[in-house]
Amino acid sequence: MVAKKMVKKKNKLEKNWTARQLYDNHQFNLATFDNAVQRGLVWEKDKKSLFIHTLLNEGFVPPLYAAKYDGNDVFDFIDGKQRAYTVFQFKNDEFALEDVPLVEVLQEDGSVEKEDVNGKKYSELPDYMQSAIDGFSFEIKVLLNPAEDEIADTFYRLNNGKSLNAMTLSRVKAKDRAIISHLGKHELLKTALTEKAFANYTNEMIVVKAFMMLKEEDPGLEMKNVRPYMETLKITKEDREELIKVFDRILAVHKLIEDKKVAKRILTRTHLISIVPWIRQSILDGRTEEDVANWLAEFFNGTRSATKNEKYNSAAGTGSAHKDSVRKRNEVLKENYEDYMSYCNDNPDRKISEEVVDVA
Repeated sequence: MVAKKMVKKKNKLEKNWTARQLYDNHQFNLATFDNAVQRGLVWEKDKKSLFIHTLLNEGFVPPLYAAKYDGNDVFDFIDGKQRAYTVFQFKNDEFALEDVPLVEVLQEDGSVEKEDVNGKKYSELPDYMQSAIDGFSFEIKVLLNPAEDEIADTFYRLNNGKSLNAMTLSRVKAKDRAIISHLGKHELLKTALTEKAFANYTNEMIVVKAFMMLKEEDPGLEMKNVRPYMETLKITKEDREELIKVFDRILAVHKLIEDKKVAKRILTRTHLISIVPWIRQSILDGRTEEDVANWLAEFFNGTRSATKNEKYNSAAGTGSAHKDSVRKRNEVLKENYEDYMSYCNDNPDRKISEEVVDVA
């Protein structure tokens, strides 16, 4: 019988960094955590506190995983962001320890005493405790020159036993996740969403839904449709430029609307996604940002509800992501946009502050 062996991967190495080295390398942009597969910061204070307690006690910590490419000194981490950022935040005095057990401290006479570190920030710990944290050694597993699919596969395998939500798994599998991630950092979405929403990838979900609104004839925006769509969609250079133009215009229009209540409404997720096709249409039609601001300021100027149009309001409530609801909102917006722009053609000297006809 011919002896056989498995082919072993040769494109990897192992390193060890102290917590201080990890911190310093991050400060000098030699350790980055911006890879598209990385999750947002989701650890709560109690979990971060317990992790720092583990470092103080020299406990066991899983390895961190990074990618590195020839000719580049940067280590691009694909797993370990929560642990690393807990170190960064604690060393920057961004939180104090809470609800952790007493730590055992060896005294000069050889005895062991227990000390309470609860309520203390990094700068408030004694020097020997700071040194224990700074000197903790992290094992770094490094993939050398990995392809994008190898990075995604590594992340998926590392997290396969964890309770990752479906959106996280879908974005890891997405063929164009780097482009989706880049578009998701547009200033419009930073204005519209909270940090927590970014941590849950709501920004990237909006990118995918906006893409569906532009490309699909009758889209259903329920997550059961969005997730598989996200995994397979291909965004061309032209698609990317078009989305950026649409996002740029929504942001510009938002700034023009003086009524803060109305301005805020158009950045609400359902409404923001709904207006995307008509923002694109306004660009194709050569309409000015002022025209579009006037239109949206009038349309979303409802009193008890977002708009004066009951059909739209009903379709923006429960089940708003369902295909039928998306279609109804789009029909209303189409009719309203066309009527309003026709009115603008007949009244070219209108200003944003002037009263407008009710075309809702």
